[in-house]
Amino acid sequence: MVNLCVIGAGRVGKHHTSVITRRIPKGRVVGIYDKDQELTREVASEFGIRAYSSIEEIGEDPTVDAVIITTPTFTHHSIATYFMSKKKHVFCEKPLAITLEEAYDMKRVLENSGVKFQIGFMRRFDSGFREAKEIIENGLLGDIMSIRSITRGPGLPPEWAWDVEKSNGFLAEVNSMILTV
Repeated sequence: MVNLCVIGAGRVGKHHTSVITRRIPKGRVVGIYDKDQELTREVASEFGIRAYSSIEEIGEDPTVDAVIITTPTFTHHSIATYFMSKKKHVFCEKPLAITLEEAYDMKRVLENSGVKFQIGFMRRFDSGFREAKEIIENGLLGDIMSIRSITRGPGLPPEWAWDVEKSNGFLAEVNSMILTV
């Protein structure tokens, strides 16, 4: 059994908590944290899990094996590197970081930590995206000039996502690129 704590109690954090609770028999969400402590308590009560009051409280809790980071992009670097340094495994929603320097630093901390790290990008496993990738790789479409992909979320993006200093813009939030660091 892997004891998990979700960092971020918004829509994505609640979704991960729900999915793990219902569908991952060897995973157990034991707690949740959000800087909005009222939201933390609401979600904790909804799922019957612990409401943590700080990142440090989670980092010092020996019962937490891993964290799931669902916070805004500009927080990923500091949160992920903190938990890796505390020897907690990390699953981090995409995008990985704001800058390439942050990504390289995360890699350095990871290599020195001995923990596992995974970046969440759900489209990687989407059957339509996988089929399109195969068609393109097999040259069945010729030279690709542009790609149009239409998806939508459940509402407007959060306020922080409108600030390119915090998100690198909407395109960066919904797309990912392969980068070997």
